[in-house]
Amino acid sequence: MLGEHIPPSSRGRIAIDDHRRPGHHRTPVGERQGDRDGDAPRRAIIDSAQDPIFVKDLSGRFVLVNPVLEKSGLDLLGRRVEDVLPPETAEGFAAADRHVFETGASSIVEETIPIRGVPRTFHTIKVPWIVDGELRGLIGMSRDITRRLETEAQIRRSDERYRLAAKATNDAIWDWDLISGEVEWNEAIEHLAGDRPGPGAE
Repeated sequence: MLGEHIPPSSRGRIAIDDHRRPGHHRTPVGERQGDRDGDAPRRAIIDSAQDPIFVKDLSGRFVLVNPVLEKSGLDLLGRRVEDVLPPETAEGFAAADRHVFETGASSIVEETIPIRGVPRTFHTIKVPWIVDGELRGLIGMSRDITRRLETEAQIRRSDERYRLAAKATNDAIWDWDLISGEVEWNEAIEHLAGDRPGPGAE
């Protein structure tokens, strides 16, 4: 499926063939016969989304993936995560799915997924897929937060290096917040001034 070109007119639509493997068809997921007015807008949203969007049936099989997910290097359509990922990784995905299936409530998780062989961390929201009051599976949307987490880790490391340097030196070091006017001093200021200055800049 991934790597296979899917015409825009058929993306976001599925049918089940005789082998129970989803195949592309002209009837959108969850659409009732004769009710196609919302098909084009829904398909446009799915196709244009910059984040991965997917739909799974109650067995955990992917019955829809959007173009972003198609290009991820993971062959997902018609398969379960257990068919694609190592067992220890797949179990975390399956547990979040079971929560949605068993409780009918949404699930918000952070999941690490190998994209083209490189681990990426995603913030994933999974909600029940309900058609005519019947639970059919789940709908998910993921956002890649890898860069944000890396930036946060870099800030923590920088803060820790500053803390260690400020503690080790005998020089007075201060940090002046120009917006709040607060000043933070290291411990050496007490040895140099005999007291720790107040938090104000004046």
